[in-house]
Amino acid sequence: MADEKLVELLKEGPEKFNESGVVMMNGISKLTFLLAVVLLMSGCVNRVGANWHATSNINNIKSFYVIKFAPDGRGINKLIVNRLRVMGFEATTGLSSAIPPTVDVVVDYSDRWRWDLTMYMLELTINLRNPKTNALLGDGNSYHTSLTRQPPEKMVEEVLDNVFSRAKGGEIVQLPPYIPEDYEE
Repeated sequence: MADEKLVELLKEGPEKFNESGVVMMNGISKLTFLLAVVLLMSGCVNRVGANWHATSNINNIKSFYVIKFAPDGRGINKLIVNRLRVMGFEATTGLSSAIPPTVDVVVDYSDRWRWDLTMYMLELTINLRNPKTNALLGDGNSYHTSLTRQPPEKMVEEVLDNVFSRAKGGEIVQLPPYIPEDYEE
């Protein structure tokens, strides 16, 4: 039976087989295969970046003011404040019109969300700025597609930890895949 199918395929033309009898792909088949691979792999993308631009010493920074991103209805500003406090800093949040005059660093951020059965944070960017000049001191970004998604708390942690690591001359670290505490195999 298999031999009969092979004979039928051979009758369709020898250009579809190489010397070993392996089916060769034409241009359209190669393009379709490549497109399928790219689409399948795009669900696994994650990217993390962080920079420290300032010549100032990170050790002199004690207080932060997080400006609430106007479209943010999920409280990411509060997550950033909480993480900064865990890291040992003074941190408050509010509107850009209420920046305290004595704060060391102003933090602004933007978040992007996507839907894939549930809403998840696709990307988080955090900028640390000089409150007097608005000059960028440091910045960080975390980008996780659906299959590598992280909860917002973890993305805030990832970005801030990497910015401070860079400020101290360290390396960027990506978070391991997130497994919820209630996950059962």
